[in-house]
Amino acid sequence: DAVRWYMYTINQPGESKRFDEKTLSDMVRKNFTILMNVAAFYEMFSSTVAHGAIVDTPSPHVLDRWILSRLNKLVKDTTDRLERYVVTETVRELGSFIDEVSTWYVRRSRDRMKGENVADREAAIATLQQVLLTLSKLMAPFAPFLAETLYKQVGGELESVHLADWPVTEATAIDETLLENMGRVRSVVSKALERRVDAGINVRQALGAMIVTVPSGEFALELQELVKEEVNVKTMTIQKGDY
Repeated sequence: DAVRWYMYTINQPGESKRFDEKTLSDMVRKNFTILMNVAAFYEMFSSTVAHGAIVDTPSPHVLDRWILSRLNKLVKDTTDRLERYVVTETVRELGSFIDEVSTWYVRRSRDRMKGENVADREAAIATLQQVLLTLSKLMAPFAPFLAETLYKQVGGELESVHLADWPVTEATAIDETLLENMGRVRSVVSKALERRVDAGINVRQALGAMIVTVPSGEFALELQELVKEEVNVKTMTIQKGDY
């Protein structure tokens, strides 16, 4: 599966390929290893949720809404590309999604899954299960053995992922505005952390306030909370101006 995935992502089908063992190893670490770490993280907390109990229950939390929106867009884009036999971009995008699940959704939801709020904890765990099950189906044509392992590990009910139906996009679950806003959140966080580095202030040291200017002068409170937690500041002021 590692070599198969590598061949899909390195360049377009039909083009000459130069095999490099280090690049293959890096790809495995960035894609497969991270994915299975996320699956292990899910297993660690899944025992606190009745299997399948709330997977279909919409969660009000912005992170859950975002990752499910991102997931449904991935299903749509993957299906559209494969209908046109576009393989390389498809597999690269699956790799990017794995990174987003790990470095943003799971990392930002870790405390929720350990928290005392039962409803929120169960929503986060069930959302992650839904994401991983769907991802296993999208990966199945490209990494059939890994996809099978993932499917079984996170509670797939059929004998094999290869007997499962191809995922269908829920158009109403794709919130383009939320996807755009979450991209803005991550950009603000990145810039703010750069400012910390420039000032030599460790992220563990809480700061009193930060000021963010955006053209609209608006920034949803639930998104501000994500920024404040990630940057470790107590208050956030939004002003209208150049981004």
